[in-house]
Amino acid sequence: MSMVNNAHAGSSLVLLNLIDRVLIRRGKPVARSELLEILRPDLLPKSENGAKRFEWNLDFWLEEGLWPQDGLGQISAPAGATEQNIAHRVLALLVDNLNSQSEQEILDGTRSEPFFRAMTCLLAQRRYVFMGGGTVSVSNVAEAVNSWLSGRGMNESNERSTFLAYGEFLGFLEPFDKGYIVDPTLAIEPYLGKL
Repeated sequence: MSMVNNAHAGSSLVLLNLIDRVLIRRGKPVARSELLEILRPDLLPKSENGAKRFEWNLDFWLEEGLWPQDGLGQISAPAGATEQNIAHRVLALLVDNLNSQSEQEILDGTRSEPFFRAMTCLLAQRRYVFMGGGTVSVSNVAEAVNSWLSGRGMNESNERSTFLAYGEFLGFLEPFDKGYIVDPTLAIEPYLGKL
């Protein structure tokens, strides 16, 4: 399910960063079971949803290909991974994954595709850039996106805040006033030297 839906796998930026940091600092492959024991707090198993949330997020990013996992369940950080380049690595991975999909799969997909559909809608609207004078926030992001995405819009009850958090994390949004402005500078910065 969608990474921007806070009830589904892949939605926790905290867990994403935490897992990545542990893998990088270990510097060697870590058994899946060990990673689960190290990072899953003792209180989580007491709730049915909490016990699964960590594994759901880990599995989501393993399936996307963020961290290599061997047949024995050993998970490692990819070559060149640093704590500072995680946002760029995630964005590059998601874009590469999208490039391998058909147009219809991008329109109908339910993993990272909803994020990119929604962000594309924001990027197309001048009113949310610095010179446009408007900001996007939890209170208006669904309206800003859904007016452009008939039938494929944002779930207003549990996607707004996670979408905005991912937008900032991946470098498409900048905090401004009581919301965000659309500014993809940080998202494209790693590619500017290659142009």
